[in-house]
Amino acid sequence: MKKNSERWEDRAENLLAEIRAAKKAYSVFVTSDRYPHKQHFFKKQYFRLKAFVSILEDEMETVNGSNRLENPNDQHIFEKMEFQILEGNLTDVEVDTLIVQKEQELLILYQEVLGLYIPDVTKAILQSQAEELNNDLQKSKADLRTIVGTM
Repeated sequence: MKKNSERWEDRAENLLAEIRAAKKAYSVFVTSDRYPHKQHFFKKQYFRLKAFVSILEDEMETVNGSNRLENPNDQHIFEKMEFQILEGNLTDVEVDTLIVQKEQELLILYQEVLGLYIPDVTKAILQSQAEELNNDLQKSKADLRTIVGTM
């Protein structure tokens, strides 16, 4: 649980660390031979998150200068997923379910930061990214319901 006294900058840096970890996980999935039929999705997510990281890093640099957190959250929500997908013997539905779950957790982190008092430009950037993630998350959930419903 986060402290109420934590600065918005710290929460935004933690979110940025989570986005970096998600980008890394998708990068690993792209280069892996596991689930080759999901490569298009993995690449799409990787490039989206790469852009998100770049934009948010630039914004945090503008707002904070070079005053970055040295060690944001030690454990990231996508690290365990990366191991589960690469090392587990998951079905396609289990992989899709896990991805939807982790993407939902990332979206919640966005919402938590957006709930804080943050500069307008930063808020607009985060809101735009959160909306894009949410749109894709809703599509993934609908696709997953369709797949599970036909089984």
